[in-house]
Amino acid sequence: ADLSAIFTIHGFCARVLSEYALDSGHRLDGPELVTNLRPLHAEVAADLWRVLAQDADQVAVLTTLWSNHEQLAADLPALLGEEPLFPQQPEGALPALAPAQQALADASVALQQAIAAHADDFEQALQVAVENKWLNGNSYKAGWISDLFAQYRRWDGQGPLHEKSANLLPETLTARTSKAAAGKTPSSPLQAPLQDWVQAQTTLETVLRIRSIALLHQLRTQARERVAHLKSQRRLQTYDDLIENLARALEGPRGQVLVAQLRQQYAIALVDEFQDTDPRQWAIFSRVFGDSAQVQAAGQGPALFLIGDPKQAIYGFRGGDVHTYLQARQQAQVALVLDHNFRSRPCVLTAIDALYAQ
Repeated sequence: ADLSAIFTIHGFCARVLSEYALDSGHRLDGPELVTNLRPLHAEVAADLWRVLAQDADQVAVLTTLWSNHEQLAADLPALLGEEPLFPQQPEGALPALAPAQQALADASVALQQAIAAHADDFEQALQVAVENKWLNGNSYKAGWISDLFAQYRRWDGQGPLHEKSANLLPETLTARTSKAAAGKTPSSPLQAPLQDWVQAQTTLETVLRIRSIALLHQLRTQARERVAHLKSQRRLQTYDDLIENLARALEGPRGQVLVAQLRQQYAIALVDEFQDTDPRQWAIFSRVFGDSAQVQAAGQGPALFLIGDPKQAIYGFRGGDVHTYLQARQQAQVALVLDHNFRSRPCVLTAIDALYAQ
């Protein structure tokens, strides 16, 4: 046991890629291992921002997601991750942005004119309805009605309207008029242009949302390509690259040879804290030491032991993947289970209870 090779998973991958560089498709002088890709992400984000800024429609969509390229750079690690990106890429042609923007601009002008002409009368009618309790008292209060119309009079046609603007639309007012006050629902010529503005705003938000989803997928693809190109050009690799490069090597044309060589060097593999492994790590160990086709072709049998706690497999923030754990458990034979939990001995629990009781 004292002569056993003990590695972290990343250390094992680095060792294999170095010792079997030719069979894993890598150079003998491996790339530099880096732990911080922030400078590279900042460079890629600035480059993508410059490219997208050449298209006015793309700029309008891009700035709904990030204010500047520094914010984009900060989000690149998550965007470049392996997790699926949802919502999925929209199908078909993307809705045009310019007509939706123009429709909102036209609706804003019409609404400004209606506010100037009818806001005073409409506000007074609403306040009378509130005072006489013709309208639902939980939905309509004198205070926010005054605030709303004050904001309307300051509004320059840009930006949002008061958050309760939808309460002024005919259908909403009618639905919230008491039965005893039927026929006394306040109305105004201001409502029609307000309805048009709300519809135009909703349409623009829908177009921006669809185009934002498409842009995110486009950015993910382009950012991955640029980061990979720069890492290859500058001969850099990260800890995640160690896992990915070995997994790809085992899946490649020399994968069978590499499995055979590793099984000659390592007769048995034991993975501790297995609940913290991810799908690519499991793919490596199951292919080399599990009951895989490559192992069978090498004339070997499975020689893989896994030690893990299923209750900790849900901790995704530290790399755990419950689906990987369940997949491995379906293939594995349960060998030994601890019959005592020494972390939860009665005296320890009593001491903790006494501490927190203070």
